[in-house]
Amino acid sequence: MRAFYKLMNDEFRRMSRGALAVSLAAALMPLIFISIETGRGAARYERFENLYASSGSVMLSCVFMIAMIGVFLLHHYAAYWNNKGVYTLLTLPVRRESLYFSRLAAFMLCFLLLWAGEGLSMWLGYELAASKAASLSDGVGVMHEGWFLAVVRSPFFQIIIPLTWKGLMSSLSLFIFITTGIYYGVLCERSRKYWGLAVLAVAAFYMMRVVKERLTIPGWYDSGFDWYRSSFILLAISAYFIWYGVRLMKRGSIA
Repeated sequence: MRAFYKLMNDEFRRMSRGALAVSLAAALMPLIFISIETGRGAARYERFENLYASSGSVMLSCVFMIAMIGVFLLHHYAAYWNNKGVYTLLTLPVRRESLYFSRLAAFMLCFLLLWAGEGLSMWLGYELAASKAASLSDGVGVMHEGWFLAVVRSPFFQIIIPLTWKGLMSSLSLFIFITTGIYYGVLCERSRKYWGLAVLAVAAFYMMRVVKERLTIPGWYDSGFDWYRSSFILLAISAYFIWYGVRLMKRGSIA
């Protein structure tokens, strides 16, 4: 375990600068867009979740997620450039499982930073919009508990801030699927197992269907969508990604 923690700390340290930059941008940049959007006269009468979407902040969230994946990809492929550090990594006197899980854990920590940044931007954005609405209307007509109501009404907010157990499980399964899937994809590419990328594409298509359902239906609404089954399927696929990734790492075929 000591070797795992040392490896994980080293992996996270190498990615931390880029991850912190992306997470900080995810927390602060939407505030600029929300501030611009609230400058419209009618904006103070809109629900915050609609204001957040119309400001372009939802699209920004997707951009920052892609940016965080880019941070991981740059870190991973840097080991194949210049000094070929991947060969040194594979010769370390530690178990190959530790090499795999240390990088995966560091990647997950980076994504958790982004998750926190996204949630912080939503709350700060609401406070900014509410304060502007109050100043424009002299405090008249400002709704109390508006932040909680915005989260309850918005399916997108509930992906980041789930309010139910099934929503939490679904969000966690999406988080685990994305991180393990990206890592699985780069390992398959490096080991020239290109058929694995086709498997990833099919699995990603299913994940997109789950995301589409979540963006359509609030977590508290009792619909025909089986949240638990989709979560178990995503977790099962993630378990396969992990198993096969460890197998590739043990064989050393990623060098």
